[in-house]
Amino acid sequence: MAASEGHTQLVATLLQLNADPSAKDKFGNTPLNDAVRSKHDATAAVLKKSDANLAYVLPGNELGVLMCQAAFDGKLDDIQRLIQNNVDPNESDYDGRTVSSHTHTNRFCTYT
Repeated sequence: MAASEGHTQLVATLLQLNADPSAKDKFGNTPLNDAVRSKHDATAAVLKKSDANLAYVLPGNELGVLMCQAAFDGKLDDIQRLIQNNVDPNESDYDGRTVSSHTHTNRFCTYT
């Protein structure tokens, strides 16, 4: 809850008290997932500092869909946020499309 709300200092305190940064809630989300999804970059950085192996992970091809959606919407900051949180820039969506493959053809993923 603290990570999803961007309570960075509280997250840091919980980590100092040995809270597990990779713990999952009943939906399978980790504190890092919650922080990244909610665009709380400072909170995500505190979590990653506690465990460099933490990564933003989603099931199936959802990461590729997020990457392509960000490209389609022209949201470079969202793409950078995902990459900074260990998302492979070559993640593909449900049709096998990637952000990089569409930048060369000038055809981005189309999501509406």
